[in-house]
Amino acid sequence: MRPRTAREVPPGYVVHRVADATLVFDAALASDLVALRLADPGARKQLFARAPRRGRGAAPSIELRRDVSVILRRYQHGGMFGGLTRMLHLGPSRALQELRVTARAEASGAPVPHVVCLALWPAAGPFWSALIGTREERGARDLLEVLRASHHARERRILLREVGAAVRKLHDAGVDHRDLQLRNILVVDEG
Repeated sequence: MRPRTAREVPPGYVVHRVADATLVFDAALASDLVALRLADPGARKQLFARAPRRGRGAAPSIELRRDVSVILRRYQHGGMFGGLTRMLHLGPSRALQELRVTARAEASGAPVPHVVCLALWPAAGPFWSALIGTREERGARDLLEVLRASHHARERRILLREVGAAVRKLHDAGVDHRDLQLRNILVVDEG
């Protein structure tokens, strides 16, 4: 069930195996990511212990370099089975599929967060747990927050047109986002 070769990950990523964990790192940041010790359950627990809640759970922000921070998120089920399976997934395929889709979208110019790392480890029998790290966009806010803070209808219309164009790019890149909602769209003020 674990990734067998580096061919299973997009170009620009490297695969490390540490004990029973599989780590997939952006090759340009691999030396910085090794220091996080994501294969170590104790290190993962410590990283998430005091992290703020974002969405379904804790998501620590970690500065890798002065110009690069990463947000770590655990893969979690939502909906009807969320209470039963929580962070368990049948094999590592969900995380690897997300990496491939996101890398393809990014290569096509779609505005997606850059995947910096994945950590995958067997949890119980055929079940795996995983986390994903994406580049943190400093100053980014979710679309709902931005719309609520905007007092000008013209600015909201301009923003919503830009969001529509971004969603179109995602669609054209073959991304079928199954939870596309206002809180899952980040807005970065670029002036």
